Amino acid sequence: MVWTEEKLRPIIHSILNPDEEVLSLYQSKTTKSIYGCILWNSYYYKVFRVSNHPSQSTYKQPTFYDFHGEFYMKGAIRTYLYHTNSWYELSKQSYYLLLFFQKLWDEKQEVEASWQNGRMQIRLVVEEEGWQVHYRFPDNQAREVERLLASGMLVAIRSSRNFIKIRTSRFIAPYIALIKQRQLYRKKPSKAMLQWEKYQSQLIEIQRTYRLVEESAPQTFFGHWLNKVQLYLCSAIASYWEEVIKGVEWQDAREIKEQRKAEKPHNPIEDKWKENIARRHKRKVDQLIGHDTLEKLRQLKTELDD
Repeated sequence: MVWTEEKLRPIIHSILNPDEEVLSLYQSKTTKSIYGCILWNSYYYKVFRVSNHPSQSTYKQPTFYDFHGEFYMKGAIRTYLYHTNSWYELSKQSYYLLLFFQKLWDEKQEVEASWQNGRMQIRLVVEEEGWQVHYRFPDNQAREVERLLASGMLVAIRSSRNFIKIRTSRFIAPYIALIKQRQLYRKKPSKAMLQWEKYQSQLIEIQRTYRLVEESAPQTFFGHWLNKVQLYLCSAIASYWEEVIKGVEWQDAREIKEQRKAEKPHNPIEDKWKENIARRHKRKVDQLIGHDTLEKLRQLKTELDD
């Protein structure tokens, strides 16, 4: 039997309980597979597919093969929905993650994932001024994203042996609209729940603040002289940032010592990125100052005196 969305929809509606509803049902134009999402009491959901071939996705959803007839399809899907322990709950944390991924999808931003020591590492890839910058999700958010992948709300596309790209499914947009319409999550999320958002903004601020760009001058007499002036100014800037780095390192050491004395709790993310600021400064200084910088300054001073 050839199943279509129009044939399957009334069959699914006929086997639902009063507290269950069809969130979305659609058929792929390329594979002709049918994907469905059923809700139970708005907060719980299940995803399944009807197809003539096994799923090729990294995270596979239950599949009902379309060569069966109506009697089998009713019984198989109803049995699948009957097992209450296999429903996925849309927690508040999951809901705000779905909002975040939907926004990324609308803005055509990519999220990649890989595995290190058996744990999923998830990164947001952002293009900034010609640079590709990666921002890592905290571990608690990575575990929640992996759960959304297993449930079928998010889709994993394997880009290489150890990497996948995370995309939104077609169930997210209608689910978000339903949650907003029924006002199920009206309170704003806590700071702890959206810690990754603060973490991301800190990284963006660091990246934008401490990137130095060198521009080439025209090859004329004036340009040659301008190159020397730029070299002198860059050396002065580098010396200034070296003093800043020393101040940052000394300030970090003093703050850590005071925190240990007071035995106050500290923020590991904040401590980590204070150290990261110093490393970024040092790396940029190393890029600007070569081994022959002092020799060039002596040569410039001699030429200016002449």
